[in-house]
Amino acid sequence: ERLLPREKNATGRQLGRIAAVDYREVLFSYLFPGAQTSAVALPPLLEEFERLLPFSFCNRQRILLRMDAGFGTDSNLTWLLPRGYQLLVKGFSASRAAAHARRITSWTEMRPNDTWIAWSPKPLIFVRPTRTAVVRWRTPKRDRHALYITTLMELSLHELAELYDDRGQIEVEIQSDKMSKNDWNKPGDLADFYPIYKDWKFDWLDVGQLIRDADAILEYPMVDKDPISRWTFDRVTLA
Repeated sequence: ERLLPREKNATGRQLGRIAAVDYREVLFSYLFPGAQTSAVALPPLLEEFERLLPFSFCNRQRILLRMDAGFGTDSNLTWLLPRGYQLLVKGFSASRAAAHARRITSWTEMRPNDTWIAWSPKPLIFVRPTRTAVVRWRTPKRDRHALYITTLMELSLHELAELYDDRGQIEVEIQSDKMSKNDWNKPGDLADFYPIYKDWKFDWLDVGQLIRDADAILEYPMVDKDPISRWTFDRVTLA
């Protein structure tokens, strides 16, 4: 997430965030330097995820990581694959994708006269078996290409494309919601709670005066959650 003004020569920060979208919850956020790339940010983000949710290797095999090209470097894939997760990743290099596309003689049309996909005749080789698909789409100036690298060996081309596109829908939902119910804070309203504390006075502290003198009122929305039915999931207990 960009925390950087659009003005020329502006400085800012990049926000890395792991969210459980189905539960509308942010697990954690990392603040990186403004020049930080997605590729470099991936290892610390995933290591923190594994610290918070220490899934077994067997359970990791049931977790799918869908990532865009910013994360899809060879070094990241080489680092990720031994950890056991299933992957569906867009490759980092557009020029490599174009080179793969030149080897393809038969394409499967996904959208009429707009998008095509095919298995690469020369898949990328990593430490675990993967398949490599090439996507071609039309732009006003020229056709563009990307690689999809996946450990899901049984998927058809259509299934692969639809599964990757679902990642984009999740991003749209996150952007439209702005994670307002899951963020660390948001502007609050003094009237919502001040009447409760206005008469709280001690010899050493006037709570009402303290609240009235505050520079800002913030609400902590992450505590406002529906109760869950249980606290333990396999070998993980929430605390």
